[in-house]
Amino acid sequence: MGDVQPCGDDDPHCPSDKRYQYNTQVAFGNDGQLLQKYHKTNLFFESYFDVPFNQSVKYFKTKFGVTFGMMICFDIMFPVPQTGLIEMGISDFTFSTWWDNTPPLLTGTQIQQGWSNGRGVNILASGAGAGWQCSGSGIYSSGEILTTFYNPSSSPENRLLIADVPILSSVKRQNPNTNALKNNLVKQISVRYLDVKPGYSGKATASVDDVDCSLEYKISSIQNKNESYALVALSGNTFSQFFPVSCCTMVLCTSSEDCIGQNNFVLATTVTFDFISLNATYKDIGLTVLPITSETEAQLLPVSLFNWNENVVNGAWTAGFSSSNGLNKKILDFSLVGLDYRLSNEATLS
Repeated sequence: MGDVQPCGDDDPHCPSDKRYQYNTQVAFGNDGQLLQKYHKTNLFFESYFDVPFNQSVKYFKTKFGVTFGMMICFDIMFPVPQTGLIEMGISDFTFSTWWDNTPPLLTGTQIQQGWSNGRGVNILASGAGAGWQCSGSGIYSSGEILTTFYNPSSSPENRLLIADVPILSSVKRQNPNTNALKNNLVKQISVRYLDVKPGYSGKATASVDDVDCSLEYKISSIQNKNESYALVALSGNTFSQFFPVSCCTMVLCTSSEDCIGQNNFVLATTVTFDFISLNATYKDIGLTVLPITSETEAQLLPVSLFNWNENVVNGAWTAGFSSSNGLNKKILDFSLVGLDYRLSNEATLS
């Protein structure tokens, strides 16, 4: 919702119309009283909203004993406000969103589940009830899907999601608070196309300056022989002009020339995988790595199907993401996404 706040000449940041207008999340108690409101920090092409200055992190306490941190949409990709909240020991988050889905990569529910897993927290995510372009809601606990909904159609659909959410005893250990390497905003990408044949087992590697990727996979069946996959290593502002990312992904290619999917989105595949193992080695040991995957129609998969680990080895941050044998799922993408959530790096705002 929008929140309008008047301002005057004594405020050096006051807009010419003498008012701020903020993208706002509000929380009410069971008695209808306002508990807290939060103004979105990281705007995504929202020229009609203002960036809040000097806003502290926002959270609210409930009568049932849980404290929730507050975030809106694009905030999930940046250290502010989430890192400050996590450093306070908050492990439960409310997250309202109108996500800009780009299937097969980085759909809203993929980010929600991957962030919950990578950060080791609970998140209650409420997305817009429109079609596939901005759908995506769910409740997750350390990556476990308690309930989720993604609408792959073009018709609007709303769902009320309810789940029993466990109380976490502690927040997952965060990455070392090292000084950040200089962010590489220059787009770098390396693509290795995969052999896609029934019964085929293969390996592939791909690298850019910031990350080395290795993949093992086994395919059980294919219905559409024209589908192609690739292992992609990428870094810099590949997904967005706003923030750098270091990523390894096995992904369904949207065409023979496009394996990122930002111009020609795809939601379905007929290729069934029996096994996938993806490993990433990052030069920057301070990154937070989100394990992300989905099957056909951008539906999430339970974390119980996968193994996920990360470690510092020989001065590098290594992450491994693998399925069990006999996976038998039509996988759209299988990814390790490295993001910099250290507070020393200021978010890019627009």
